Amino acid sequence: MRAVSESLSVTVPRWFNRPGVVNGGRMGGHWKADVVAAVERWAAVEAGSSRAGSWVDLGPADPHADGRLLVDARDRRVAFLDACLAGERGPEHERTHPVEELRDEAGVLVVRPAAGTPEEGRRLWVRAAPIVGSLLDGLRAVEEAPLAEALAEKRPAGSPTSDATAEGLDEEQVEAFRACLSPGLRLVWAPPGTGRTEVLARAIEALVDEGKRVLLVSTVEEALDAVTEQMSAEPGVAVRIGREVLGAEAAREVEEECAAVAAELRAIEELIPEAERLRAELGGFDERGYRVACARLVAGRTLAELRPRLRDAEASADAARRGVVGAANELREALNAQAALGPVRDAFEHQRLAVEGLAVLAQRQRTLEEERDALAAQEPPGLRARRQHRRLVEAADAELRRFTSAAAAGRRRWLDVQLQTRAVIGEHTQAEIDDADQRVANAENLVAAADEGYRHARELLIRLRGEVDAAEARGEPTEDDRRLVAESEARGLPDRHARLRELLFRLNGGAALGARYRELAGRARELRADAEARLVHEARVVATTLTRSRLHPALADAAFDAVLVDEAGGTPVAEVLLALCRASTTAVVFGDFLQAGCAVPDDQSPDFQRWVRGTCFSHLGIATPADVEAHEGCLALTNQSRFGAGVRRLADETLYERLRDVGEPRTDVVLIDVSTVPDLAAARPGAVVGSWSAAGAVLARALAERHLRDGSVGVVTADVVQADLTLAALRDRGLVSGVAVGPVAALQGREFATVVLDLAAGDDGPRTLGAGITLARDRVYLVADGVADGPLRAAVERGDVRVWSAAALLGVAEPPADDPAFTEVSELLRADVHDGQELARHLAAAQRSVWVCAPWGDADGALQEAAGRGVRVHVSPGSGDVAAAESGHQDGGIVVVDEQVVLLEAGQSMVAISGPALAGRLLAELQADSSGEPQVGIPEQRQEPVAAPAVS
Repeated sequence: MRAVSESLSVTVPRWFNRPGVVNGGRMGGHWKADVVAAVERWAAVEAGSSRAGSWVDLGPADPHADGRLLVDARDRRVAFLDACLAGERGPEHERTHPVEELRDEAGVLVVRPAAGTPEEGRRLWVRAAPIVGSLLDGLRAVEEAPLAEALAEKRPAGSPTSDATAEGLDEEQVEAFRACLSPGLRLVWAPPGTGRTEVLARAIEALVDEGKRVLLVSTVEEALDAVTEQMSAEPGVAVRIGREVLGAEAAREVEEECAAVAAELRAIEELIPEAERLRAELGGFDERGYRVACARLVAGRTLAELRPRLRDAEASADAARRGVVGAANELREALNAQAALGPVRDAFEHQRLAVEGLAVLAQRQRTLEEERDALAAQEPPGLRARRQHRRLVEAADAELRRFTSAAAAGRRRWLDVQLQTRAVIGEHTQAEIDDADQRVANAENLVAAADEGYRHARELLIRLRGEVDAAEARGEPTEDDRRLVAESEARGLPDRHARLRELLFRLNGGAALGARYRELAGRARELRADAEARLVHEARVVATTLTRSRLHPALADAAFDAVLVDEAGGTPVAEVLLALCRASTTAVVFGDFLQAGCAVPDDQSPDFQRWVRGTCFSHLGIATPADVEAHEGCLALTNQSRFGAGVRRLADETLYERLRDVGEPRTDVVLIDVSTVPDLAAARPGAVVGSWSAAGAVLARALAERHLRDGSVGVVTADVVQADLTLAALRDRGLVSGVAVGPVAALQGREFATVVLDLAAGDDGPRTLGAGITLARDRVYLVADGVADGPLRAAVERGDVRVWSAAALLGVAEPPADDPAFTEVSELLRADVHDGQELARHLAAAQRSVWVCAPWGDADGALQEAAGRGVRVHVSPGSGDVAAAESGHQDGGIVVVDEQVVLLEAGQSMVAISGPALAGRLLAELQADSSGEPQVGIPEQRQEPVAAPAVS
């Protein structure tokens, strides 16, 4: 699986104003002026409807698999730049949430939201792209572009000069492959299924191997995806601009913090309804008056308690004060007694010292005597030793004598001290001294305890006096106070007020959080943009749409060796010219000129027809397969392997002429003949343009429901009116993902497992049939008149196409034998088919409105009864469509009940379909708000316009 990064974050740059991004040679001024003038006319034509740069709401995003969201925008084909999720008020008025991935699956947008996106913020908003404006700015600014000039001046290169080969490609595909590797400009006609995707993928890989840088552009997102998915590239080599946000990891940490702040903001916002409710409930509650009244009531209840406590506190304080005085007197007396015994204390101390001194003297003398005696007792051998020993004994004896003399004097002194202390001590004892000391210590403790007790008593007294004074200052409670407090507490107003204050405190913090969120969101965008620009700059392959190629900021300075343009068969040549301005060496344009043309407004000026309405192929005079063979600058891919031989033959007979089969693909082709149900198949004019048939919508819905499990389904219609009607029927059935609906122009470049080609209201020429069937891979259903002559009739006769009767599918004719697919589709349809009696039952059940077009059966009585109940009844005689009259078909009856149930006439039967989308679409196309008139004989009702969904 190759690694291709993708991006959808876009703003509006001016890459074409930057020097160095265009290539050598000057852009021819004569033709450039013509192109610019044509695009200016295009801009003028679309100026009234342009909303470039504005935010567009594509609707709610519904939950899908893997945490992704789905947005059904099949009738809202908007080219856009930025995309985000927000609430109903939009990004300019409320917080936005980033989109990490956005895939367009045939009009159904698959969105991967950022973590923490709330449900109320899950509407997809996109900023409309300035398609024409950016094209005009780019063309005005470009100066040098030899490959664009070669196209403008009709000078494509000849045969490819490269001799490279690619395994697995046929001869035609190899030539197209070599064109991509050769210098110069070339075109490739690539009808559906001829291997264009494989050629592009292999060519891009080869260009990268040669060190080239490649830009791949297309008008179809799915075509880009198909090419990039087939490429084999290392991570970072190829980037896909238009899907995921490139550089998302660079902003991951900031986005996580941003998500946390967003969660806090959501939690705060969820408090707003509660705060508003509390404000309303509190009304004129006087919280300050309530507190004052409560204080007076409390004071009144507590004064009786406080006054006795105050008296007790005063008595306690007085007693504590007296205790302090008594303790102080006791301490003074104890200290005096202790001081009187001071001399005796000193005498006892001196006596202790004398005893210790005498003991020390006696101990020292005994030690000296013992040492001398021990020395004298020793008898060392030898004369010299004995002489030395005698000297030692004599020294020790002398030391003893000296100490004895000195000790005698010391003893006399200590004995004198003892005599003196005894005189002082007299009859006193040590116990008296100890008692005096203990008395002082006890007195000191008593004084400390008395001081502490007095302090506490004093503090209590002061506090109680303050409380009494405060209570007395509040005054006596009144009856109004009692009534205010009782009523407020009975209604819970104080608690609600406290809760409101708490909520307001949190809500006031929301402004700072909002500023922080905006700061973080901006920082995340900057980080993503920086990382995105770096990834694009480093990539060797960039794949994106034509519009994004000129608008994306990461491509502002990007230049490429080769530019490959895909799906250019329906793209204005002016857009391709600007894309080719980026190429320095090679430019190859792929497309199918036989598909639908450019979907742009019409203008009859020659320059507009040439540069805006025209394509690269028509510009070079290529309009038929024969023109391709005659033009050396255009190659062809004609070997198709998508659909079966029967489809290929029908496509060649109606349009392509040159296709050849490769392999043996099988495609089942079935013609559903609606000529068997003329009432249901009648073609009716649209409200504005085009025509529609109810049969096409009914049959397409059942076929899509049956085959969706087999793969993707594409419902192709002749014009947008029929597409809108069918889309409404599909939405009522919940058929969203996997089913695409639109004209050929809207679906070209795509491939579907099953194609339903609805031609019941007309075929709009051979291109609708020829191009529509080539979108299919496995099966094609053709909803058409089986009686008409032409290629389709010939295909039926030779057995390439089977035929089902629409009447048989509805159960009003004999079905074919042994056809399981027919049986399954028929069962889906017949669940909605009823006999004519059901009309009266639905009319009897009407509650609000009945709209009738070309009534059938005996419905007068039921309509009269409904009108009598107050139901608004409108009757229109039918459209009288010219085409229907010419074909022998008459308008079938249509009844819409309560803008919810659609009843369609089908011969003697009736098809009943429930759903507001189809009902609203039918009423809009039948112009129910302007054409309905009260039926004769029915009480006239007030006519009001019927709301209808927006037309795409």
